[in-house]
Amino acid sequence: MNYFSRVLFASSLLIAGITQAVNISSVSAEPFSTAEQITPILPTTVPGRSATSPQLQPGLSPDQPIKPKIRYECKSEANKLSTVAHTERGMIELIVWESNYFGARWSPAVRCSTVTQRFQTFSDQKLLQFISTGNLNNYNVICVSGKSGDCIDQGLLITLEARDQPTQVLRQLFNYKTSIRRGPQTKEVIDVERLLNERVPVSGPETSALEEVTPSP
Repeated sequence: MNYFSRVLFASSLLIAGITQAVNISSVSAEPFSTAEQITPILPTTVPGRSATSPQLQPGLSPDQPIKPKIRYECKSEANKLSTVAHTERGMIELIVWESNYFGARWSPAVRCSTVTQRFQTFSDQKLLQFISTGNLNNYNVICVSGKSGDCIDQGLLITLEARDQPTQVLRQLFNYKTSIRRGPQTKEVIDVERLLNERVPVSGPETSALEEVTPSP
C-alpha cells in the first residue's frame, strides 16, 4: 500500500469512529419516552357506577326503602300516662301507667318518663328486640333480652318490688297474651317487632315523629 492509499484508509477509519460516537451520544438517558410511559391499570367499572363507589351487599337494592326510626314518647292524655311508639303505621300504645307496681317512690309521671327514655335509648342502639324478666343486682327486673330471654348487659327497663311476680307484671304491663316461651321454665319473652305489628294504632302516623335513617356517606 503506497503512501496515498494509507492516508485514505486512515481517514476512513477516523470518519467511522466519529459517526459511531455521535450515534451513541444521541441515546437518551431516560428509560422511556413520553409516549412509552407505562400507564397504570385502572379498576374495571360498571356503567353508571364510579370506580370508588362501594359495592352493594348481596340482596340489597339501591331502591330498597330505608326503615324509619321509631320515636318513643311519654304521652299524657285523658288523665292517663302511657308510653307510646310512633311508627310508620301510626301511634302504638305500649304501656298505660296505672298499676301499683314499682313502689311509692315512683310516681306514674316519673315511671313513664324514665322507662320511655330507656325504650328510646335501646331502640336507637338497635338492641330493643326482645323483652323478658330476670334478676339484676339481686332485684327482679323487666329487661331488654336476647331471644332466649336472658337479660342483655345493662339492659334494665324496670325494677320490680320484691313482692311482685315478674311474669304477671310483664303480662299486665304490656297487656300481651301471646309471647314466645323459651326454656324448661317456660320463660316468657316479648318479641317487640311482633308486638308493634300486631297492636292496632290509636292514631295515624305523624310525619314529624318519624325520622328517616340515612346511610352514612
